[in-house]
Amino acid sequence: MARMMSHRSRCFWTAVSFLPLLLLVAGCGTAASDFDAGSLASAPGMTKSGEFAIAPDFRVRDLDGNVVQLVDTTGDVRLIVFWATWCPPCREEIPLLNDLHTQYGEDGLHILAISDESESVLRAFAKQHEMIYSNLVDDGEAYELYRPPGLPMALLVDGDGRIRDTFNGKTPRRALEPKIRELLNLLPLSS
Repeated sequence: MARMMSHRSRCFWTAVSFLPLLLLVAGCGTAASDFDAGSLASAPGMTKSGEFAIAPDFRVRDLDGNVVQLVDTTGDVRLIVFWATWCPPCREEIPLLNDLHTQYGEDGLHILAISDESESVLRAFAKQHEMIYSNLVDDGEAYELYRPPGLPMALLVDGDGRIRDTFNGKTPRRALEPKIRELLNLLPLSS
């Protein structure tokens, strides 16, 4: 009997030792795939049918302390990204977001990266990682409105303020860029 218990104990501790690795591979939240907007049906602006719903407006601060609202960029395409400095998939997205900002910023794309971390933490991190898009500090209002189920979470919002797509987890460029180009009325990328 003692031999059987030690085998069970070893199996248990082996399984527990792999848990941190599993969490790291899975990301900071849920799986890295598009999630169903209907799963957030109770959040303002979301519909159960997954129709293009109006993105709720929010008030956040930029790293200079200025108030920024979603309506400030009405008419332009917005990529709202909920993220955190401690989140590995969020960090991995920084080069992609910098590239998208550089490539499509003048065409009307605004990247609004929202975190609930302190302004000083975000400022130091953004400088260290050369983040060139808008980093915004949320006091909880935007997180409460959108209720991200995991990080990173991105929403693609058209010029009329409709949520055109939602991505949960690290978003591949091949999934995001064609949708951005379509909303900006740019020609599709050649294969």
